[in-house]
Amino acid sequence: MIKIVTDDEETTREVLTDAGYDFKEHEIVPVRLLDKPGELAKVAKAMSTFKINVESIFLMDREKGAAMIAFKVDDLKKAKELLK
Repeated sequence: MIKIVTDDEETTREVLTDAGYDFKEHEIVPVRLLDKPGELAKVAKAMSTFKINVESIFLMDREKGAAMIAFKVDDLKKAKELLK
């Protein structure tokens, strides 16, 4: 299994389809965290409290003391509300 995160869904979909790959699309929820121990745990605990199941975590970027993390979750609406 390969997971791809893109900012150009249309082109990515076209390339994968033309190459004959089967794929699924999912929306992810991004959040910027301080890049220090325990920050990801705080978000995971909050999601747990709100009964949001985290299915995948992606490190999108890391620089200048911050990390951009994206989550694939089972309840997108609740996660977006929690993480806004």
